[in-house]
Amino acid sequence: MIDESDPAVVAMRARFDEISTRHRQSVADTAATYEEGEERNKAYREEVARREADMLAPPTQPVPKNPWLSRRTMPPRQDASDDGSETGYYTNTWME
Repeated sequence: MIDESDPAVVAMRARFDEISTRHRQSVADTAATYEEGEERNKAYREEVARREADMLAPPTQPVPKNPWLSRRTMPPRQDASDDGSETGYYTNTWME
């Protein structure tokens, strides 16, 4: 039988409690460090996946230019006469 009042037994129990407390704290610290590392790894993997998706995505289509602003897309002009017939100015129909 173990004598609980023996100073060696009391010291041994105190030492055991101290070691148990340190061990629990070490396990908690290790678990927290692991979780933090996992979060960083997950964020890094997501960033790599996003970059790879950006690299593999087809290039964006250029914005088409407004055809009204380009002289190249304008239909060829019919020979414009300078008699004012296209505006009706000289025939007095421009006010109608």
